[in-house]
Amino acid sequence: MKNMNLKTTLIAVVGIASTILLISSAHAENNRRWVQLRPLDESADNSNKDKPEGKGATILDSSADGITLRVSLPGMYLENQIMDDGLIYTTITAPDSGMLEISKPNLPVFGNFILIPNGTKIKLEIDPGKPLAYDNIDISPLQPPPLADGKESKQKFVKHAETYSRDADYPDSFVVVDPPAKIRGQECTFVWLFPYRYNPKQRILSVYPDLTVRVSFSGKHQGIPRRLKNKQTDETMRRMAINGEVILKDREKQGETGG
Repeated sequence: MKNMNLKTTLIAVVGIASTILLISSAHAENNRRWVQLRPLDESADNSNKDKPEGKGATILDSSADGITLRVSLPGMYLENQIMDDGLIYTTITAPDSGMLEISKPNLPVFGNFILIPNGTKIKLEIDPGKPLAYDNIDISPLQPPPLADGKESKQKFVKHAETYSRDADYPDSFVVVDPPAKIRGQECTFVWLFPYRYNPKQRILSVYPDLTVRVSFSGKHQGIPRRLKNKQTDETMRRMAINGEVILKDREKQGETGG
């Protein structure tokens, strides 16, 4: 009788454990949820639907004098997960987005590669628009990426204590432009858009679905030295830079310089 009771108890325990696993599995599958940032009718039919797209942005206009980008955020995925410190965090996923700094709030960022007319300086005009606020939310800290062999990094859970204790939005800028570089004499850079900002102290996520930035080029446009001109490089830049065609056409008008 004792053996029978023990067997019955074991079967019951196994059954309960299996039920818990099934419920947990079902919960994990349903945990990822879509949050619409724009009205469905606006997402499906808007005045910019025929305009070219960058990474997470619509190109409102582009010329040799500058380029205007407006963030294009139809929605985002939110997913709750327990991390290695035992706390539950929310992770945001957005198409075509990049990542910020490891150990800091894991917010989507959008980078677009642009060409700069040689000899000019960049000026930014930023219109953040009205934010959508989501309160009582704990954004997960970005963890080190998996190793090249697919295994998880051996580095322990990381969380930037100073950033998470601040009563201020992170990041503190809507737009950042990398220092200009040169590819075979052609100036270029990355424009980073930050439509997601998070206040860890207040636990408020602010999303700016209408963030717009104008990148203007001021100064006298110049060509490139004849020895640096390369057709294959130009074709690559046309494909990669969201304003490549416009800037390279303008460069042709400036002619070649000596050297």
